[in-house]
Amino acid sequence: RVLQEPHGPVFQRTSGVMAAVKSAAELILEAQQAQAGEDAGLEQGRQLVDSLPYCDQIDTALRSRADQLVKEELRTWPKQPSDYLAELPKEFEPNFEKFPMLAAEWERVGKSQALSCLDAERYELSEPESSSKKNVDAWTKSVNNASSQLEHQNLRIQNLELLSQHGGKVWKASNAQLESLHNRIKDHAEELENEVEVLNRERKLKQLSVGQQIHSLEQDWYAQIHKNMEVEAACKHIESQMAQSDKQ
Repeated sequence: RVLQEPHGPVFQRTSGVMAAVKSAAELILEAQQAQAGEDAGLEQGRQLVDSLPYCDQIDTALRSRADQLVKEELRTWPKQPSDYLAELPKEFEPNFEKFPMLAAEWERVGKSQALSCLDAERYELSEPESSSKKNVDAWTKSVNNASSQLEHQNLRIQNLELLSQHGGKVWKASNAQLESLHNRIKDHAEELENEVEVLNRERKLKQLSVGQQIHSLEQDWYAQIHKNMEVEAACKHIESQMAQSDKQ
């Protein structure tokens, strides 16, 4: 777990013999996290996040301290915030050399021009112009166009008849299939939401039930470290006095 120092370094000697316990605690914590990550099968270089958000006591001053560290890091950063993406590739520029239609459409969109309307002239039944009324080819073209239009209308009539006979049943079947799919997805989403709700509730109850015990053990851990450092400092002090007495 992430152990937090409630009142700064636990122990510090003004004589300079002892270092702050915080550094020792950090070393112990790093070793514990490394061992826990290895036991959990994490890849090398990845950190094990082992926090208890429902019961961890977070100092409100940590946010301002973190912001200050970020500002100090930004001062040493060689790049400015405005060009922090300068090393990324430039904007993609498409190549339409082999696709002239796409090139024309890309140019139209780039100029914000409106899309041209569909040409409906070929759907009109028009006779040849007055200057071509005696031209056999012009009349042949008009007759062929009329035949195409007639065939097109016949096809539309057939499609409408099929739609009137079978369209309602097909749409009902399609709607039933979509409704069944929607209900399955909805039920699955509700199951997942319920599982998440139950999991979060269990996590909260478990963390709150053992939170006080964990905090008590943390305080005991710091107290034991404090005592060990005091004993070590006293031993160092006695050793120093004995060395001085031997020299005398």
